[in-house]
Amino acid sequence: MASIDARARFAIRTSLLVSAAMRMLGRQASTLPGRIGLAMDHGLLGKASVAIREGSVLVVGTNGKTTTNNMVYRALEIAGFKVACNSEGANMVTGVMTTLARTLGFSMQGRADWASIEVDEFSAPQVAAALHPRYLVLLNLFRDQLDRYGEIDVVIGKLIATVESQPQMTVVYNADDPLCTYVAARASSRVGFGIDQDLDLPRDLVVEGRFCMECGALLSYHYRQYGQLGDWYCEVCGNTRPPRAFSASDIDFGATYDSPMQFVAQRWEPAKSSTPLSRELFTISSKGSYMVYNILGAYAAASLIGASSDSFKRMLAGFTASRGRQERFIVDSIPVMVNLAKNPTGFNQNIGVVLNDPRPKAVIFIVNDNSNDGHDISWLWDVDYERLAATGFAHFYAGGHRMNDLQVRLKYAGIPVRLSPDTAMSVKEAIEEGAGVVYVLPNYSALVPARTAIEEISSMATVTTRDARTDDVSRRRRR
Repeated sequence: MASIDARARFAIRTSLLVSAAMRMLGRQASTLPGRIGLAMDHGLLGKASVAIREGSVLVVGTNGKTTTNNMVYRALEIAGFKVACNSEGANMVTGVMTTLARTLGFSMQGRADWASIEVDEFSAPQVAAALHPRYLVLLNLFRDQLDRYGEIDVVIGKLIATVESQPQMTVVYNADDPLCTYVAARASSRVGFGIDQDLDLPRDLVVEGRFCMECGALLSYHYRQYGQLGDWYCEVCGNTRPPRAFSASDIDFGATYDSPMQFVAQRWEPAKSSTPLSRELFTISSKGSYMVYNILGAYAAASLIGASSDSFKRMLAGFTASRGRQERFIVDSIPVMVNLAKNPTGFNQNIGVVLNDPRPKAVIFIVNDNSNDGHDISWLWDVDYERLAATGFAHFYAGGHRMNDLQVRLKYAGIPVRLSPDTAMSVKEAIEEGAGVVYVLPNYSALVPARTAIEEISSMATVTTRDARTDDVSRRRRR
């Protein structure tokens, strides 16, 4: 492990000064400080890894990284570990560098027992080479930002390279995803998780990993949850979903949107045994099958590191998702739900949540095409908007830089839509016209502006504040 030499110390202290100055100006300071530090010392990430005593866990995947990573982080803290975490979601190399610099502090003496780090798939090889992680949590693999990543096989190649370069690393992977299973097969140590129950969900029209990664034949399913996730098998070569060491069953999404979701999490050791090592009932206010996968991945990682089931349950009881992830506001006594949706699978899962809500509703889709979103928005035609066409009382809005493209796409889905250049005005309009709940579904760069606009008209919003010295998150109520 590299040491913190004089050059590294100067780079780290400079990045911390930049971070402090940015926070004083009210600006997010999760990326630029790390970028400056790395510009001053290209090997700084590896040198700064001395901040971690025991080891690190990397969380990767197309959807759910921030939520899962924060679950691991908080569960480990409740279990008594000191944890470094990029909880703000800055998941490229620069964001990871900022987190390690803050952990070290100006004294260079700061240390954490573990690091729980969300990592962008393209940054994973570089971050893994610097941190030599003990665990990698692989949640799912879907197409995302085509002009940056290319097709999914490019991402798979990056992750395989990461796994093969770190023989000490255990891959905790979603066994219901044949693409994740293909990547994890390259690991010397792997632990699978999955849902052992047919949730009888509507089938997505576009499936990413529909072909067997071993022989190229079309995959078959005993049941499919969404996307390519489910109990899959290949009739040609015999490739099949592997045994799960952690599984979920008896899933109850709740009678109403406001009621909690419950399921039984089972741990199997060995994975092929007929009797579970443990059975735990988990309860959380968040909804959705994707959230079950997030919880399972976090539970597996936290358990392997040493957090007890009781610690994990305590985390779930107080867990609040990151800003813009199933976040709830109140505007004129009406709930306004904000949830990030940045690719076809994410939008389809949100559509499922909307359809399961019986209240009169309005839905505001917001799509930008900035660099961090991806300039190619052809993926809009892979979203199953047609499922919304037969919705009962509902109003639909299209916002963002590509509102006109959204309007055309929704027109072909048979959905009348209004343009929404002002999110707050659209929310107010929908409520005035009788909506009992408003769903706001922005993509990546649209999230913060949309959330800020809603917060300004909200009578009860969750405001996130951060200590300038750490990545810790504290929450207060604004009334």
